[in-house]
Amino acid sequence: MKTNNSLPLTLSIVTSEGSLPVIQCDSVNIIVRDSKKGKGGGSYTIHKNHAGSLFATASGTVTAFANGEKIFSSQLDEGFCSVENNLITVISAK
Repeated sequence: MKTNNSLPLTLSIVTSEGSLPVIQCDSVNIIVRDSKKGKGGGSYTIHKNHAGSLFATASGTVTAFANGEKIFSSQLDEGFCSVENNLITVISAK
């Protein structure tokens, strides 16, 4: 895993097993949970200065990128994601 404090996003992942090391990146891709009607889910990418949001995540891969290169990838169970002021916090049962 690479970290670089000059990158604009901070990815923090917390699971039932504990917190993973914080990741500095410039984009994050995460899987969003479908609604009860099976609509609205899919892949969600977050970049610098993304609007604040809170959403349910589906089981799947969370991937962080820096300068177009994948620097982190992990399989997580469903949970929640919060985006605020370039801080992305993912909470998962893992």
